[in-house]
Amino acid sequence: MFLNSFGTHKYYVSTSFFEYKKSMNSLQVTIRVFEDDFINVLNTNYKNDLDLDSDLNQSNIKQNISDYLMLNLHMHTENQKLTFTYLGSEEKNDTTALYIEIENLRNPKSIKIKNTLLFDTFDDQQNIIHFKSSLQRKSFLLSKDSDTISIDL
Repeated sequence: MFLNSFGTHKYYVSTSFFEYKKSMNSLQVTIRVFEDDFINVLNTNYKNDLDLDSDLNQSNIKQNISDYLMLNLHMHTENQKLTFTYLGSEEKNDTTALYIEIENLRNPKSIKIKNTLLFDTFDDQQNIIHFKSSLQRKSFLLSKDSDTISIDL
């Protein structure tokens, strides 16, 4: 899904995989973004001086990432805002994988997801969401003009 060349790229895209695990009452999320774009966002928004070799799991950087995710990723069920826990990140190839989890999610009828990651930085940013539960798999493409989806479970 991501380009293999590092540096300047033509496409601005993130890919998120949401998996609702009913047996665990949890929603587990992996978000993949281009590493250079994400470092740029953290440096701009939090006055950091990070580079591609920086450890994003340092406690102060981890807090910045959690804050950024809280501002740009919103999830609701039946008009209740869901609170997630940011678990950490890892770099793979030219991307950064961010891991979050929502626990104690018991039998929601629907989940509404708003994802505005990197929209503040790139006008043509697109965010792909893949959603999986025991009953279904769906994919969505979000943009600045259409940043929210609702999934019936």
